[in-house]
Amino acid sequence: MSIHTYEIPQELFLFTDVEDLQWSSQTLTVHSTDLGLSKVCVELHTNLTGWSALKKNGLFAYTPEICGPVLGGGFNPVKPFFITIELHSHHSTFLGILYDGENIEEWFLHETTQEAFRDSENFLLISTMQPFTPQTLWGMSTIYSQSHHQ
Repeated sequence: MSIHTYEIPQELFLFTDVEDLQWSSQTLTVHSTDLGLSKVCVELHTNLTGWSALKKNGLFAYTPEICGPVLGGGFNPVKPFFITIELHSHHSTFLGILYDGENIEEWFLHETTQEAFRDSENFLLISTMQPFTPQTLWGMSTIYSQSHHQ
């Protein structure tokens, strides 16, 4: 298995058309094997206002029902929020045809990849975390039923 990451430049940030949702950074991570892409995730950094806007707009299949307990006693409103989303597997399978396993930036910039990445409905919210110590993140993970994976 190989893992490649790409720091998305600010001018190419995803999901910038939602009111009150500002990103401070975005990192794409692609997991691949000899058989193709196995997982595509994006870590999105925002603040409390951004987290609230994400929930209000139901981005990435967010509903209160999918949220597990918040470890650490709840979110701290002044700390950054690190949100991890994962591309639906059927998009990973299709986009895997374009990925050569080497040039993640070229793959990310490809028109077909950009089309899939522009739609928040193509992603699932996986976790929302905050720094607790310099080496530790605390927060919540999500729990999905089978209906979210179709």
